[in-house]
Amino acid sequence: MIAQVTVCGDFVRINVACTDIDGEATDPSSAEAYFYEVSELNGNLYRYTDVGNNGVITLAKQDDQDGFYGAAVEVSLLDEGQYVVLFAVTINGIDSIGVDYLAVTEDPHVRACVANAVYANSSDILTVNAWVVDHGKMVTDPVDCEFTLYDDSGSSVFTTLTSDDPDDNGVFKLTKAEPGLEHDKSYYGKVEIYDGFNIYEGLVGLVTVE
Repeated sequence: MIAQVTVCGDFVRINVACTDIDGEATDPSSAEAYFYEVSELNGNLYRYTDVGNNGVITLAKQDDQDGFYGAAVEVSLLDEGQYVVLFAVTINGIDSIGVDYLAVTEDPHVRACVANAVYANSSDILTVNAWVVDHGKMVTDPVDCEFTLYDDSGSSVFTTLTSDDPDDNGVFKLTKAEPGLEHDKSYYGKVEIYDGFNIYEGLVGLVTVE
């Protein structure tokens, strides 16, 4: 038996290739996989039960090919850390095990809200640009955006700005004339962008200088 664990997009693919004693591809009578999390404190293994059926993942035949069994597990179901994946199969009445390893790290390129804010003293206009990125790329079809500016006491400075008209790159541009900002004072803004499924939030700082 050959066991393999790979990460493909949002899923962990777990697969085995099974042969009989003559080396011919053959289907196992049962094939399961178990995730064990490696403790950062002492290196011990702990059964991870947030996947499959209470931690038991039943492998299914792949593409009608003899001997090839597998399954897919959503990466989002796994905590960040190190894992040992144990495979248990039964081939012609003989139990066999195999192992592979998996590291789940925090993805720095998840979907997130990005924004900047600029205040022009000469025109007394505040401009906010906001967008969403997904795996480092612009999301070009967000639905709407809200921006609320707060002073350093946590009070909102003016009524929330809204827009449902992003440009072709998916960037919202919101402006506020005469926002009532004081010079030499710091502010922060909260941005919320809805993409049709989820709301993504971001914070942007602003310092006004005369």
